[in-house]
Amino acid sequence: MNCMNQNLTTGWAADNINYYNKWNCQSNGQFSNIMRLNILPLNTLRDASGNLVDPDKYHHEKLHKDSLFIDQTQMHASNPTIYFTTGMTKYHTPRYSNMKAVFNGARWEVSRVNENDHKGGLSSIDGSGTNIIYNQYNTVGWGPFANNSTGIPGVSSSSHSTNAHTSNSTYKNNYVLKGSHNVFGLDTIKLQGESDSQYWDSPYLKTCMHMNPTLYNYNSQNKPQSMLAFLFTGEFSSANLPGNKGCKVNGVTLKPGYYRYRYNPTNQWTLVIDQVPVETGLYGVGDEALNYVKNSNATFIRADWDGAIHKIVLNEQYGSTSTTASNTPILTCAGTSGQAVYFSEAHATSDSSGNVQALFFLADDPNEGYRGAAAGLYQEPGTYVAIHDIFVAF
Repeated sequence: MNCMNQNLTTGWAADNINYYNKWNCQSNGQFSNIMRLNILPLNTLRDASGNLVDPDKYHHEKLHKDSLFIDQTQMHASNPTIYFTTGMTKYHTPRYSNMKAVFNGARWEVSRVNENDHKGGLSSIDGSGTNIIYNQYNTVGWGPFANNSTGIPGVSSSSHSTNAHTSNSTYKNNYVLKGSHNVFGLDTIKLQGESDSQYWDSPYLKTCMHMNPTLYNYNSQNKPQSMLAFLFTGEFSSANLPGNKGCKVNGVTLKPGYYRYRYNPTNQWTLVIDQVPVETGLYGVGDEALNYVKNSNATFIRADWDGAIHKIVLNEQYGSTSTTASNTPILTCAGTSGQAVYFSEAHATSDSSGNVQALFFLADDPNEGYRGAAAGLYQEPGTYVAIHDIFVAF
């Protein structure tokens, strides 16, 4: 990726700070730069009257970015296409819309891909090229959904109606992933949730959510044969985060975490039962998304809230139910002035052999002092829920 050729006044954010040094980062020599991208970056500049300076140039101070997705099959001026969601309403009833950023050689052009009229929306985007998988919140199990009926195997034959509206063909149709009705099929497992969910006051949170799905194990036709998803059933109160209850599979309650599905033409998407989840994340919640590294066998990137990005490698034998995972921190940032830096959702660009080249991730500079509470996001007392800008490590 040709990051250093970006115009410093347009490709990078106006602060032009190398956050690798500011945040006291380490990476075993793989990275030496972290820059904030000029993609609706946070604007903290105010005039004498307290009004935001250039409000049309920078995003609103209450705008929350989430669900980052990097598509290196769509390159523009040596940079990948970047997708992310935005929301400005309370965490209990968010309306997330999907945005797209393309670098034109001088600056990032941001456009809206889809918008939602109702609480919930589209999130957790993953895939390859024009074949995309994602969650839709106000649906059973949150999907997962594909944006077409041919690029990803094992999907419904007809489009599913959702609360999203869009004129963009990428998300105009929603094809839910399917699995047989045996005990390990996707269709069955999605209905095995708890009955006491209050999260977002949505009945769909009483089902088994499949959060942050990511596809891998692509065959010679570039069609994925495996999927990871964070399985949990929802509960939300002032004292509990989502994801603190496990789904029931064949009468057994699973620990919340990432589990594997495999596709076969007969049963479609079927759960692989392991003794423990592939990953649970640092806090056991699905916010710490695992995202597949393109061209690798089974390598994933995960950003943690404590300022670290990990490389997760599944050492699995296809057709077997056994798996082990290695976990290697490839970027750690201690923060500055005694304050930790928070990361959220990372994707990697890679070479043809699946080696990580650059890391794109959502993060927050602790010295800027902005919090999720300012945007009306749910926040536990004493915790840090932030708004996020897009950074790149190279």
